[in-house]
Amino acid sequence: MTAASPRRKRKPVSERADPRPVVLDANVFVAAQWNPRSASAHVLRLCEDGLLRLCHTASIRREVYATLRNTRAPAEFVSRVRSLFNAGSDMRTTRRIRLVEDDPEDDKYLECAVAAGATIITNDQHLLRVGGCDGVEILRPTEFAKRTPVAGTQV
Repeated sequence: MTAASPRRKRKPVSERADPRPVVLDANVFVAAQWNPRSASAHVLRLCEDGLLRLCHTASIRREVYATLRNTRAPAEFVSRVRSLFNAGSDMRTTRRIRLVEDDPEDDKYLECAVAAGATIITNDQHLLRVGGCDGVEILRPTEFAKRTPVAGTQV
């Protein structure tokens, strides 16, 4: 009779290496809610699993909640989003950025990402046209998933 090898315990999220910081545009949450098999939903799951760190500001949270309310997202999904925000990082932006000429409201995503050193994930054409700012990448959810392989996950 051979002894069974000990099972390796998975480290709690708090003991893992720092997860990659991301800023999610409101449209990513909507896409995830509408299609649970989408790249947007995959990104949300990575945040929930602690493999990505959701960075946000009060202004971003207000926009996300308003958008979810306007799209009549189910209460269960809104609760899931609330949990993601609670587990994420509430950023204090220190720099005003004015780069999104066609939709200046989107500058809040750049300000948060610069403060956090995060990647912005969005489907918004105004932000995607900016391309980046101070080392911050701006990517579609599908492009982020292709360029950011995370062990044990797939889109």
